[in-house]
Amino acid sequence: MDNKTLSRILRETAELLQIDGAMIGRYRSYEKTAEMIAGMHESIEEIAKDTAKLTELPGVGDRMAEHIQEILKTGDYSLRQKLLKKFPASLLEVMTLQSLGPKKVAFLWANFKAVSYTHLKDSSSAPWARPTACAAIPMRPPSRALSAIFRPWPSWPRRFSAATSQASRIISTLGEHRWPIFSS
Repeated sequence: MDNKTLSRILRETAELLQIDGAMIGRYRSYEKTAEMIAGMHESIEEIAKDTAKLTELPGVGDRMAEHIQEILKTGDYSLRQKLLKKFPASLLEVMTLQSLGPKKVAFLWANFKAVSYTHLKDSSSAPWARPTACAAIPMRPPSRALSAIFRPWPSWPRRFSAATSQASRIISTLGEHRWPIFSS
């Protein structure tokens, strides 16, 4: 198993724990470990063969080392599987929408059983189909969260492409002024 796959499993576990209402320390440890593993150049499989080397990594204690070894051995994590029985996997997809974090997604799931983009957008049972229910949604400002629901894609690709085009313009402008770093 590669580092990115292991990192994704740990990150999804952290997100599901957030939706479940776990304490911050619990899910943050999964997030930090996932981030650290995603940024590693060495293979986590090679490091995990020796538990002592694994626990030397920052933020990885004995319990987290056991979790990592379980994921590497079985290909999945038992806590993640238990949480996926409690919550649908599509909630992880809904969390990619701008302005919809774990608390809002948990609220939408608990009160309206909203589980996917299409359910949020098209369903007559969607909260915005009932004005009294819409007032109960803890969204400030609600327009930003609602506009994210009606976009067919997560917000990060749009932001990334805008940043890339802006960076290209800056580099070309600096290159026109004959800056030695940016001229080709």
